[in-house]
Amino acid sequence: AIPDNNPDVLAAKSKNIPIKKRSELLAELFHQYEYNIAVGGTSGKTTTTAMIGYILDKLGKKPCMINGGMLRDYESDKGLPNIIYNEGDICVAEADESDGSIRNYRPYIALINNISHDHVSIDELVAYFTDFANHARYGIIVNADCPLASKLEHKNKFTFSIKSPDADIYATDIKAEATGVSYKIVPSTWVTAGCRYTPNTSRQMAAAVAALPATRGSQRCLCRPRYRKKLPAISASSTTTVTIMLVWILMPAADATPAASDTCARSQGRKGSPRSCRV
Repeated sequence: AIPDNNPDVLAAKSKNIPIKKRSELLAELFHQYEYNIAVGGTSGKTTTTAMIGYILDKLGKKPCMINGGMLRDYESDKGLPNIIYNEGDICVAEADESDGSIRNYRPYIALINNISHDHVSIDELVAYFTDFANHARYGIIVNADCPLASKLEHKNKFTFSIKSPDADIYATDIKAEATGVSYKIVPSTWVTAGCRYTPNTSRQMAAAVAALPATRGSQRCLCRPRYRKKLPAISASSTTTVTIMLVWILMPAADATPAASDTCARSQGRKGSPRSCRV
C-alpha cells in the first residue's frame, strides 16, 4: 500500500536499510509457532480469525492472534486491539490473498472461507488458494457451501457448512430471532449445546461454524482440555459473541463431565441429548 517513491522508503533505500512488507514480517512471526492456523478467503477472514483466537484464549491455550480488524473484547488491553498476545505454541493469523502473499504461509492448519472475485482474476485466486492448501502441514478446513473452495484438496480435508448435511460439521435448525440467530451444530459431539449468535448475517454465522474445527484441530485437537471449562460472560455487543462462550465445547461428551453453569442449562433426557444455552 506504500508506493516506492514514499519518502520513508526512499530514505531507507538510501541507507541500505532492509525493507520488508507487512505480509513477509507476519509470515516470519507466524512460522515461529509449532501449531499455526492461517485463515484465508475472499471474505470473512477477520471475523473467523477473531473467533478462533478468542476461543483458544478463553480456553487458556495462550494463543498469539494477529488480525486485520479490531476485537471488541480486547479494547481495554494495551496497544491496538487487533492482536491477542500470549507466549504459547499456537498462532492464529489472518492471511491476505490480495497480493498473493497468502502463498508465503506454511500453516499447520489452513482455513479457507470462500473464493470469489476480488482484487485479481478468479483464475489467479484459485491458484493462490490451491498453493495455500497444498502448503498446509496437517490439514485444511474449507467451506462446503463455496463451489470453488470446496474443490480444494488435501490428505486431511475437513468441511463446514450452514446449508449441507454432507459437510463434516454443519449448522441446522437455523432460526432468526429478534436479537440474533439460533442454531444447532451437527454432529452434536462437537458442541453439545444449542447455539446462538447475536449478529444475524449468514456469513458471520458461517464464520462461527468454521472456527470450531480450527480450534479443535481437524479432529486432532489442538486444545484438548481434560475437563470442560466455564468461560466468562462476554458483552452482547461483542463481535465475537457466539456459542464459543459455552461451557461444553470442542470435546465429545464422553470425554468429561460438564461443569455446572449459571448461563447454561442441561435439557432433560437421555445421555448425549442436546443442551440449551443462551449467551
